Amino acid sequence: MSVEGVQSGESIAVEGTIELEKESKKVDMNINSVARPKICTAFEEIKLINSSKVVIILSDGSQWKVKEENSKSVYETVSKNWKVGDDIRIKGDTEHGLILKNAREKSVILVDLSKKCADVSKAFFITKTDPSGYALRTNDGKVWVAGYFGSFTTQHWETGQRIVINKSTHGNRYEDYEMINPQDGSSAWLTQVFV
Repeated sequence: MSVEGVQSGESIAVEGTIELEKESKKVDMNINSVARPKICTAFEEIKLINSSKVVIILSDGSQWKVKEENSKSVYETVSKNWKVGDDIRIKGDTEHGLILKNAREKSVILVDLSKKCADVSKAFFITKTDPSGYALRTNDGKVWVAGYFGSFTTQHWETGQRIVINKSTHGNRYEDYEMINPQDGSSAWLTQVFV
């Protein structure tokens, strides 16, 4: 795997584009608004588990395994350039995995979401669901609604499941967020209502 403008073996921290060698396809993530969202998933720490496994932990306790071949280089770059509290945006890419993008630093990293949670006291959980999938409530008391297509995903989500809430690429005009269910890897776009 290589990144535009980066030599083999160098860090993947670039201007928001990852180029995947095998398919010669660019994976890009443009953020519509870099203003800090009301619900912000922030960078907390990065851990080098061994020479081939690196895990990034975000403020909601979610853990993200780096998928890059040169994980140690990613570890060094993130340790040096990312700061605790940086706004991290998440984008789903079903073909290759998920992308974490640092909104301040504009670097992107290809990752997989772990089912494990580093700190469940910081996590979001579903406390109530509408059987049709159109509405759900989270443990912070917020009510969320899914659109027609999103409801096909959220109707399978259950009370008690942990979810990751992230502004993703959505602008700040509305209370629109991406929700990811670590149990099955599904995601949907929902809007917070009764703000």
